Amino acid sequence: MNHGSTYSEMQITTFKNTPSPSGLTPFRLYLLVLIVAPLAFGTMETWSRAFMEAGIFLAALLFLLRRSGHSQRPFYHCPGLLPLLLFLGYLLLQITPLPAGLLKVLSPAAYALRGPAVGLSGPEGWLTISLAPKETLVEFFRFAAYAATYFLTIQLLSSRKRITSTTNALIILAVLIAIEALCQRLTAGGLIYWFRAPPSATPVGPFVYRNHYAGFMEMLFPLTLCLFLYSKPYSLAVLNLREKVLAFFNDQQVNSHALYGIGATFIATTIFVSLSRGGIISLSCALLILAMILRARGQLRSNRYWFILVPSVTLVFVSWFGWATIIERFLKIQHPEKIIYDGRFEIWLDSLTMIREFILTGAGFGSFEKVFPFFQENAAWQVIIDHAHNDYLELLATGGLLAFLLLGCFLAAVVRKSWPVWRRRQDRYVIFLGGGCLVAIISLLLHGLVDFNFYNGANALYFFMICGLLVTVCHSRDKNDRSASLLEKSPASRLTIISGLAISSILLISSIYFNLGLMKGEYRYREIRGLALDASTPQEELKELQILTDKLSAWDPREAKYRYSAGNIALFRNDREMAAAHYRQALELDPTDSWSLLQLGQLLAADDRPQGLKMLEAAVRYAPFDLEVLKRYSHLLLWLGEKEKVLAVSARLLSVSKGGTAAQDYFTLLSEYEIPAREIHKATPKEPALLMILANFLAKGKKPAEAGAVYEEVMALAADNPEPQPWYFTSPCWFFLRQKDLPRAQQAAETGLQILPEDAGLHYALAEVLRRSKDLAGAEKSFQRAIELAPENPGYQRQLAIVQASQKKIPEATASFRQATDLAPENIGLRLQLAAFLDKQPEAQEAAREYAVAQELLEDSKKPRPWYFNSLRHYYQKNGRLSEALSLMELAIKTYPDNPGFHLQLGDLHRLRSSPYRAELA
Repeated sequence: MNHGSTYSEMQITTFKNTPSPSGLTPFRLYLLVLIVAPLAFGTMETWSRAFMEAGIFLAALLFLLRRSGHSQRPFYHCPGLLPLLLFLGYLLLQITPLPAGLLKVLSPAAYALRGPAVGLSGPEGWLTISLAPKETLVEFFRFAAYAATYFLTIQLLSSRKRITSTTNALIILAVLIAIEALCQRLTAGGLIYWFRAPPSATPVGPFVYRNHYAGFMEMLFPLTLCLFLYSKPYSLAVLNLREKVLAFFNDQQVNSHALYGIGATFIATTIFVSLSRGGIISLSCALLILAMILRARGQLRSNRYWFILVPSVTLVFVSWFGWATIIERFLKIQHPEKIIYDGRFEIWLDSLTMIREFILTGAGFGSFEKVFPFFQENAAWQVIIDHAHNDYLELLATGGLLAFLLLGCFLAAVVRKSWPVWRRRQDRYVIFLGGGCLVAIISLLLHGLVDFNFYNGANALYFFMICGLLVTVCHSRDKNDRSASLLEKSPASRLTIISGLAISSILLISSIYFNLGLMKGEYRYREIRGLALDASTPQEELKELQILTDKLSAWDPREAKYRYSAGNIALFRNDREMAAAHYRQALELDPTDSWSLLQLGQLLAADDRPQGLKMLEAAVRYAPFDLEVLKRYSHLLLWLGEKEKVLAVSARLLSVSKGGTAAQDYFTLLSEYEIPAREIHKATPKEPALLMILANFLAKGKKPAEAGAVYEEVMALAADNPEPQPWYFTSPCWFFLRQKDLPRAQQAAETGLQILPEDAGLHYALAEVLRRSKDLAGAEKSFQRAIELAPENPGYQRQLAIVQASQKKIPEATASFRQATDLAPENIGLRLQLAAFLDKQPEAQEAAREYAVAQELLEDSKKPRPWYFNSLRHYYQKNGRLSEALSLMELAIKTYPDNPGFHLQLGDLHRLRSSPYRAELA
């Protein structure tokens, strides 16, 4: 192909240049869905997914309707369509009820996980392979839309004009999203589109998750870069500088070249700015693979400078935003003991266990969040892990080998059909755009190793669209050729068209009906979600809520949480039989729902204790790291008197709680049921932080002997801890001080200082021990060492002053008090202590000055402490300044009107002035 034809081909065409009948056409609707999908928050919500599915199914229906009127026009062959259709059929098989015996053979793990729920409504009946049938049905409609997108891409983009106009439209969209993402990052304060708070902390552009944004952009970047290289104007090579400048502003091909280059730079820059490590690595790999592909086709040598230009300018742009945050993100991968990737490795290892159990059929598409906790060995990220962060592992876990092989066959068919043709083609447009499509597919597949881009509606849609684009680009002809495509054609028989129309119509109607039910249910469920019911809730209100839950179940009959809510409402209506029925229905829909198992187990335990306990135990097996489930399970076991079983699960619960109020509440619960302290101690994991909470709890519970033993254990464990914390020693030290056990308190502080010799708090604690032991010289030395390590702490200076004053070191004590007040000039207590100290010395004038400063600070304070008033009153009264003392006590009563001591002191002051004391003042 000569350069003249290249120039004439590569003009940015608009929709007006693409001939199409007026009105709604399949192509326009298809293009509209592609444009809206990323803009609608990445198509991650029910409404956006419903629009995508309905739009694509309607486009397919319109296409087949038009083709039915032109039966002489054949269909283009779609490589891999058969395994893709078989994959959709397999998804339907996963939600098709099968005899229990057959399920036990096909998927023993699925049958075993259904164990507690099997037979709840009678003898074993028909069960589904999927453990989350509703979620699998959602995935069926989603992938059906992707299959339709792939089919439509090949059929609708058969001509060069359609390919060019569609590709340019999507590139323009990507560039606009990139610009919006940069502006949003600088000005939106974390909001999407400047108005919507995202559900995650890492939104970029319209995407709620930065890795999904990076996945979308890394598919569009190779297309943009390849068209930038393809549109290079060869005429610039023979022009002088002046002619080149004029051509840059006037030549349409030069403008196209520049716009593609600017667009590719914006897209690449935002991938870096998104801080997606997987996206940055995938982008870098994509550049390397693209360079290898173009070199193999002989297109890199003449374009090498242009190829380097975009990455170079991108690096300059990224430098403006700063490399520090990017480097920090990658440094988080490191760990002192092992390589770690934000907990992903732990999730992947547990996913392998799940895969082994569901190797053939999988647990059901969309079921990962519900089934994975059963195989989880540790809380890698958070309680709920919704995806494996590896598309291949999740595909094997939820779809098994069957789904993995079917999708693998689809991709293999696409590449096998396109690659040999692409290697033979000499058309530069095909070489560049086809290579870009191939690299785009590889980029997302690489990113799939560390994330879940295929569970983002927009990204998966574009992946299947680009698969179709690869096929049609590799087989496209020159736009002047009378034949639109080199692809094989299949005759459009009446049976084929009727079958296609029937399938499209069924998919369109059923998806709309299904998604509308989901949206209605989600919208009205807000009235119930988080609603606190108790015994005082009126029965009329409960009746209305019961009617609402019935409607929710009618709109979305496959949602278990609506049945669970209905069961809870029935419980408050004192209808235990109805509540049990609702919980059973919830478990039939979601056999791993821990809350339904807990509620049903509680009901059954009253009449059938073994069956009830079986339900309760299953609940914690299905949610081993859900803190709320573990707490509820413990409550119920204690209520049933199963104290040994509670202690068996205590270690896990306390580990999940990670200390804090949850652990304190749990210790309180165990104590209320009279579990001995030694048993609680025995069940607590040997972690210093948890044992410290237990020790503090026992100390507050007035069990000093038990608390002391636990504190000793904390210190012993802390000595062997690679990252010991100071409070592992300071807390025991202060505890023993309160118990007046000075030797053990001193031992705790000294043991801590052997491990953490530079900790100011430990030196301070040791100084307090020595002060109470009357070793004032040692206390002074330790206080001074604490001040050296923390010179900005006024409390250390104050205590040093007190020790120095006790040793009659008046100048040193005065200096220490002065330093303390200099560090905290607004501290009223320090001022008063300094004033009281000076008042005892021949420093009356200095003391009066400090008392005056304290008075001013006290008057400006919002809530001064009561002793401040007493200290000042004593000074005024001692010096005969009764008027000032009276004013001060009136302020004290105004601040603390219910303090009887202040009223008595005011009365005393009035009597001292020989003034009649009025009762109402007291």
